[in-house]
Amino acid sequence: MSEPHASNGEGAPLPSTRGIRTAALYFPVLNARGGAERLTLVMALELAKAGVQTTIFAAQAAPAAEIESDLGESIDSIAIETLPGPRRLPRLRAVRQAVIDRAEGAAIRARRPDLFINCDYRSSLPGSGRLNVFYCHFPHELRIDTGNPVRRAYFWVVEIARRVFVDRNARGSLETYRQIWANSRFTARNVERMWGRTTQVVYPPCDMITPLAKERLIIAVGRFQAGRGPGVPHKSQEYLIDVFRGLTDLHTAGWRLLLLGGAAGEDTSFVAALREQSAGLPIDIWVNPSRAEIMESVGAASIFWHAQGVDGDAARHPHSQEHFGISTVEAMSAGALPLVYGAAGPAEILEPVEGLVPWQDRDQLRNETRRLAALPTAEKEALERQCIARARDFDRDHFAGRLRSLLGLARASVTTGRSDS
Repeated sequence: MSEPHASNGEGAPLPSTRGIRTAALYFPVLNARGGAERLTLVMALELAKAGVQTTIFAAQAAPAAEIESDLGESIDSIAIETLPGPRRLPRLRAVRQAVIDRAEGAAIRARRPDLFINCDYRSSLPGSGRLNVFYCHFPHELRIDTGNPVRRAYFWVVEIARRVFVDRNARGSLETYRQIWANSRFTARNVERMWGRTTQVVYPPCDMITPLAKERLIIAVGRFQAGRGPGVPHKSQEYLIDVFRGLTDLHTAGWRLLLLGGAAGEDTSFVAALREQSAGLPIDIWVNPSRAEIMESVGAASIFWHAQGVDGDAARHPHSQEHFGISTVEAMSAGALPLVYGAAGPAEILEPVEGLVPWQDRDQLRNETRRLAALPTAEKEALERQCIARARDFDRDHFAGRLRSLLGLARASVTTGRSDS
């Protein structure tokens, strides 16, 4: 699969990647429940399998047993270290972050890693190894736009101080990174537009879910997130409930909608509003299910819905869109037929699948749902096979091969019960 914005060609390592023996990965709050956290852990495990001594540095890490339970495998081959924070922190946010970045960067540099990969979203931590890579989930604004002259002067002073004391005379932490990896072509295009940097596309590793006997079930997987706004990457569950409300013919035929996702704190009020909105409809809302419960539910689903970005402004606020779409890949691996919004990450995943196109409005989502629900068995199974085959392009073996190719690493020599391709 060809990747645009690949500054050194598909799979061609930079000369400085030769001789990588030690690696340090950074993710501040580490568990295995979110996509970025799982990516960090899997990347570390694959580096270790390739013979690289690998440590994940975190500001806060979950117990190893908890991580292994969520991840579904042992992490004995890697080390996880919690970075010591500064004893005293300034109250001003930008200054406080500079102090944290200076302390954490110094602690990682003291270990002299050959390779440093920053996997954190919106991170300002400078590169801290011989070869530095920034894994970009989506580019953040590098400068704060403010019309207040006092605030503008404050940020200018902090920026100058960061150059001297944090970024080691680089013009911003981003300049300390030799490579930028993007999680999709959509993200890569925005990195080039916003940061003026080329990237290597490294799709996240996605779990393959075993297809089960299909039920008349539509499923949507995503965090239940309180708060809205033009730039918020919201999963838009209330939009999906409204669409399903109008599919009374499917209700009569025995179809139901299942919404799965995590929620905590103020998110619970949003869940309560969704329950009230869906009262009387064949809709189930499942909060904080286990990984095994998610996989079983996705395995039984016939159709997968995804609506992130539907209320966002893709041109002005592209970060409101789905940047890649791990849940879309996982659903496809289980044979669920995906109906995804817009033209961002999930649409990129669907490109080679004939017979499926992203939807743009409520009517199109309803019509496409009716069409898929009514497909003859032979056509439905053929489409399922296409989805399963496409999902495998994003499995862990493809991720590991891409990682080894970019870093010039040998094939894994350790047997772990999975074959490397």
